[in-house]
Amino acid sequence: MASAPGSKSTQLAAITQQNSLIIANELSSSRLKTLAHNFRRSGISNYVLTHQDGCDFKSIKNQFDAILLDAPCTGEGTIRKDKKALHNWSLENIIKISQLQIQLLQSAYSALKPGGILVYSTCTLSREENEQVCQHFLQDHEHDMEPVTLSNFFPNADVAVTENQSLKIWPHFFDSEGFFVACFLKKEAIEQNPNKNNSEIVPFNYIQPSGYWSVPESHLLHDYSGFMLDYFGFEIEQLKGQYLLKTEKHAKILWLFPEQLSHPLFQSLKPNRCGIKIADVFTKGNTFKFRLSHEFCVAFGPLFTAKCIEISANELAEIYKGKDLTGPQSLSPPSLNGDAILRYQNFVVGLVRVMGLRYKNNLPRELIAN
Repeated sequence: MASAPGSKSTQLAAITQQNSLIIANELSSSRLKTLAHNFRRSGISNYVLTHQDGCDFKSIKNQFDAILLDAPCTGEGTIRKDKKALHNWSLENIIKISQLQIQLLQSAYSALKPGGILVYSTCTLSREENEQVCQHFLQDHEHDMEPVTLSNFFPNADVAVTENQSLKIWPHFFDSEGFFVACFLKKEAIEQNPNKNNSEIVPFNYIQPSGYWSVPESHLLHDYSGFMLDYFGFEIEQLKGQYLLKTEKHAKILWLFPEQLSHPLFQSLKPNRCGIKIADVFTKGNTFKFRLSHEFCVAFGPLFTAKCIEISANELAEIYKGKDLTGPQSLSPPSLNGDAILRYQNFVVGLVRVMGLRYKNNLPRELIAN
């Protein structure tokens, strides 16, 4: 519900292995850009970013299997890494932000399905933002929400358990930053509001393509399927989602978007960004040619069975410095000329262009170390 910069959202994506749709919301426009960048560089495909007040989710009833509310807070727990964390600290700010936290929890409660899990966390240590907020929430929903114990969440977690079975992690417990996390189970459904109109049509070109977006013709998808199978040994039938083609001034770009975008939820929830760029599309005679994107290779490269090169730690360091590789330890056969996937310990690093014994670095510039 408050996702940027995205460490927990990308961890959720890693845990679910692209098999769940992650909706990551952020109110701040500038932080939303950072969140989108972190999803792209992590190779995550099955996600939707939304840009709205987390309190707005109260109008979406009983829709989500799980909700993470990593709530805005005063940040007392981060002082070990940031000495400026308490510069704007005041009791007045604690009281003010705790009221917002209660509102966000109530919004999350409304949007959560019966049987769903709600996780509430902060990086602060004040009781007003942690235990008291949770106690207030449980008092309001004593018949349909119950705390889930976290005493066995990780080794020795029991030393940090509070009276509501949440965890309050003081820095001296585990030589860490300060943190609070609570977990709740929703037991009963709330009534739909008969006066609420949820039939608003979303102005979202990804669902109803128009303008710059179109459904790719079958000939293009046929060539794309053949390219992936012949070149990388990858069957595109493994991918779930809907293909769309974006036409720009000098290029066409093939995208893969989550198949869940047809869900009625997206009639009331307005996506801001979603999907993953597959490739730039070029025409050569009557056929289409494709240049894969970095994020697509990171997302699905582990499934490629051909044109994959394992590199050493030293070679990995050179790649992240923006350098090409000359005469790598694992020399490629002549047939490997062209685009290939670099891997380090089976993790995808990115694309290179193999030209004899030279591997031309195609890592995105924003990932190059200065």
